[in-house]
Amino acid sequence: MVAIVKSIIFWILAALLAACALSVPAHLRTIDTTVIEHAATTDSSPSELISAAINAAQIGPAQRLLLATEANATNHNAQLDSLLQRNPQFAISGGADRSFEDFLDLVQIDSAKNNAVVPLLLPRSERASLMGTLSESSNANVDALLSIRNIPGLIRLHPASHAAGAPYDAGVLTLALLIEGGHFQTALAQQIGALASQAKLGTPAAVRACEDLVIATLSLGRQLDYRSLANLAAITETPSDWAQMATMFRAQPDRINRLFTALSFTENSSKVFNYLATHSETGNADLDQALTLGPGAIN
Repeated sequence: MVAIVKSIIFWILAALLAACALSVPAHLRTIDTTVIEHAATTDSSPSELISAAINAAQIGPAQRLLLATEANATNHNAQLDSLLQRNPQFAISGGADRSFEDFLDLVQIDSAKNNAVVPLLLPRSERASLMGTLSESSNANVDALLSIRNIPGLIRLHPASHAAGAPYDAGVLTLALLIEGGHFQTALAQQIGALASQAKLGTPAAVRACEDLVIATLSLGRQLDYRSLANLAAITETPSDWAQMATMFRAQPDRINRLFTALSFTENSSKVFNYLATHSETGNADLDQALTLGPGAIN
């Protein structure tokens, strides 16, 4: 009898504890806000990082950081307006980048409703102009990429010469331009070049890998200006990193600025990708709160 009473008391206590746990808001169960705030004090503030981006003439990244972190926009907007007045082309390029600015000068694009990279490259004339410029590159990895514009064996996209080949061609040219501009780390640029060389030889696995790279580039390049895309390329260590970024952008197209900022703060796509995958219900709310406090709250 005593054992039965003890069992009943145990289960009653267990039920009460479970009820208490459920009464705690989900975001508090996931993350301790005081820990986030303490961590944030050890790193640069969002406002400081926005100023640094503006000083580096990175209009696109600065605007994304500003929107995602909800920083005080008054001073920053004045700086951005001044920079754009002196360099109107930055409204299209997203900021200083000699290679892309040369391309814009070549094709005489001085305005665009959408400054995302891929839409700018879809017209045949623009792709032909960029191809002509890149064909003069002395970079072997760029040359390898240009050699796969018309490879057979693509499954989800069409080669450049096909009537529907503009997206694939735009993706290949974007990758080549990023490598030409030195935005990918050397090891990754070499890996991409090696994959392209194998794809040109008809190696099925390499063809699939190159197609995956292009698809990821299209997902990112349809959303980002060139300067912002180049910043993500700079923190990419592997093709898997690039693919993870693209997956997040496809899954949450309404949160591009926040995802870009989180990636910029962490410089680690896996960290952001895995956190959001693990905390599917509360991850976005946690991330939004951390972004307002700076990189220290994310890392």
